[in-house]
Formats: sequence, C-alpha cells, structure tokens
Amino acid sequence: VIEVECVEAQTDEFLPEPPPEQYRPQKTGVDVYTQVEDGELFDFDMEVEPILDVIVNKTLEQSVMEVEEEFEMESMHNFKTEWYRRQQAMMKDWQEQVQAE
Repeated sequence: VIEVECVEAQTDEFLPEPPPEQYRPQKTGVDVYTQVEDGELFDFDMEVEPILDVIVNKTLEQSVMEVEEEFEMESMHNFKTEWYRRQQAMMKDWQEQVQAE
C-alpha cells in the first residue's frame, strides 16, 4: 500500500514596488534667485493694445481697399460692355450707310 499525502502551501502576496526615481543629473554650480514684484514685468492688457490697434486698423484698411477694388473692377467691366455695345451700333450704322450709297 502506498501512502499519499496532499499538502498545500500559500505564499504571501507581494507588495507593489514603487516606481524607480527619474534620473536627475548631479547639480553643478550655484543656484541664484531673482525676486520679481507684481507689476514689474509685463502687463498684457496694456502692452498688447498698440499691437492690437495696428492689426485691426491694417485689416480694416485692407478690407476697404478690396471693396474699392471690386467696385472699380465692376465699373470697368460695365464701361467695357457699354463701349463694345456702342461700337457695334456705330459699325451697324456705318454698314447701313455704306449699303445705302
């Protein structure tokens, strides 16, 4: 007869390892600090106003120029169309006079 014995063992749960620290190079030199008070550096609202004025004025100026150019192109087209119409009428009159002679 063979004796069989079952034995079970349970291991302890492993605790999670903390992530390795990021590499930081060794400091060289001396740290220096600068104290800056409120209002000593850059006031965005005040500093950006002249730049914004220039941008807005240039945009408005260019848009007005484009509208004027479109009006001028339309006027030239109308003049050209009218001129060709008059030329055709004059040629028709001239041909009628030549035919009459």
